[in-house]
Amino acid sequence: MRLSRELRPEVFGALLKEYQELLRDLLERMGGHEVDALADTAMAAFPTVKQAALAAVAAQQTVVAHEWPHGLRPAVTVGYPRP
Repeated sequence: MRLSRELRPEVFGALLKEYQELLRDLLERMGGHEVDALADTAMAAFPTVKQAALAAVAAQQTVVAHEWPHGLRPAVTVGYPRP
């Protein structure tokens, strides 16, 4: 959340909202279901491991390709919870 310290609150809030909407739309299109979300973190479930892996790659590509305001470049880190 480095950006939260570097940006004015209203700019960061708008960026975060856009980021969340972008990822939610992508997860839904890829067959996922959002389980939980907090700030810039989202947890999603998918019917198959393959769908989850494809969505992870698509999320990274989508965020990189998106035209972000102010020349910002958010990143996506993908992981999975430990059992």
